[in-house]
Amino acid sequence: MKTKEPMPHFSERNGYVIPSKILIRETITTEIENCICNCYSALRKDMEACNHSYQDLEMHLWTKFMNKKALELRVPMDWGSSIVSSYLSSQEVEWCKKLDLIEETIEFLKGYCCYPQPLEEFVQNLNSEFERLVYGYRIVNDQVTTIIDEVQISAIQKPLESPTVHENIRRHLNNALRLYSQRPQADYQNSIKESISAVECLCRSITEENTLGKALSKLEKSGAIIHPQLEEAFKKLYSYANQGDTGIRHALMSPEDNYVPQSEEALYMLVSCCSFVTYICEKQSRIQ
Repeated sequence: MKTKEPMPHFSERNGYVIPSKILIRETITTEIENCICNCYSALRKDMEACNHSYQDLEMHLWTKFMNKKALELRVPMDWGSSIVSSYLSSQEVEWCKKLDLIEETIEFLKGYCCYPQPLEEFVQNLNSEFERLVYGYRIVNDQVTTIIDEVQISAIQKPLESPTVHENIRRHLNNALRLYSQRPQADYQNSIKESISAVECLCRSITEENTLGKALSKLEKSGAIIHPQLEEAFKKLYSYANQGDTGIRHALMSPEDNYVPQSEEALYMLVSCCSFVTYICEKQSRIQ
């Protein structure tokens, strides 16, 4: 049975939730802390299933990472008393140090576990939760890596706040952002569709052409002169969004059409299309 798409909340529908609040970075929210704790809980079970002691990990983190006295560590009776859980929920610990804890855990597991499964599952679970919660970091090559930066957030936010951007275009971009960050399951295909639709809406309104490809070619006549290579780049992005095997602009037509865009592609399209909208609108404002 097809899962019903959750209805967006008022703040999302009307654009009151801004990108810097949706695309989370340089902080750790309570729900992200909770999900990291859940990943450690799963790690504990995986280690015990491989006959490894989770208490060895906690002792290492306690003495080598937190630099506490070994005799002060009490063996936890349940998950709620875990020192990892306490560390992650502490208001006195900076958000970046909490991510350091993850890297220290990964380094310990690389040298401790003779079976790779606990480490692989731990990293996979973290990345899955970070993606689900639109957290701007991933575990790459055993390190916490930034995937969303301030420049990207600024690029997304600018056309959403600009008075020169038409309401219909902002609606497409707001929808793209909402679908990208939708919980519990993001919709990357339709996020890409909304992103490219914003560019299409803008160019069609300027040139009165019925497709983005034709509209891009006629922007110069309206006074919005863009570099030919940039024009060609967006034609290719439009072509990508219209490919039958992606299901972005058209439904998948056969079992072989199983390509599914991921979060990285949806974010790239969102940032690129927002930047292009800002670029064209600023050019238009100069000639009016």
